[in-house]
Amino acid sequence: MAKVERTRLDFELEEIPSLRGLGSDKPEPTPEQEKRMIEEGEKLGFVDRQPREKRSRRIRSPFTEPLGIRVRPGIKELFQDLGAHLGVYDHTTFEKALLALIEKEGTPEQKERLKLLLK
Repeated sequence: MAKVERTRLDFELEEIPSLRGLGSDKPEPTPEQEKRMIEEGEKLGFVDRQPREKRSRRIRSPFTEPLGIRVRPGIKELFQDLGAHLGVYDHTTFEKALLALIEKEGTPEQKERLKLLLK
């Protein structure tokens, strides 16, 4: 592909009044001026724009595997009501129900396996 030559703009930044003075260095404020600016800004309601302290990272949940099941009408509400009665979330209600089922009809190996997973 042929390289296209671009035409050069024939003006300098100083020739445009709105761009005059761009890039000029302003003197840094003295510590007293800086302190006074901050105090006056606080009086007017301006907030500090300094970076805030980083928050500690939240602890990752051990509940990472999705499980989507289909149930009969009314079962979901019953399940959620049971969890609300126990004061726990759905995932904990499910684990408790699974433990009860294993204790009633499962094998000792399944019970041990579940206990290892729940640690």
